[in-house]
Amino acid sequence: MKKAVLLIFLFSPLVYSQTSGGVIGGQNLTMDKQVLGVVLNKRILPHLSGGVGYLGLIENFDEGIIMANYQINFFNFSIGSGMGIPVVKNKKIFPFLIATYKPFKKQSLRIFINLSNDRQVVGFMYPLFKTKKMLKY
Repeated sequence: MKKAVLLIFLFSPLVYSQTSGGVIGGQNLTMDKQVLGVVLNKRILPHLSGGVGYLGLIENFDEGIIMANYQINFFNFSIGSGMGIPVVKNKKIFPFLIATYKPFKKQSLRIFINLSNDRQVVGFMYPLFKTKKMLKY
């Protein structure tokens, strides 16, 4: 099921919009441990983007969380929500809020905060690649 959601998102009609992929690193404040992950974001409309990513603890990276979210973008700030799908069995799907801020105009580095009932993660996102629109409307 989890792989199907990821494949549907990756190969949907959104593949023709601007896409960026990158890495995430941060601190899980509730567990006091570092996290690492990858993310893929797609711009759907000028002020709306969707993303999917994987985030796990550095020492147990294979027991992470698949995150799917949508965000509304306002200049250098964005806010949104999504669903976290744990890879570990016997864990429930949970909702979360996410907020990002781009402090530098010429750099793509973003600071993010990810909040849910049982975890708070603060860190950085850095895009490794960006594609432009493939089709003109």
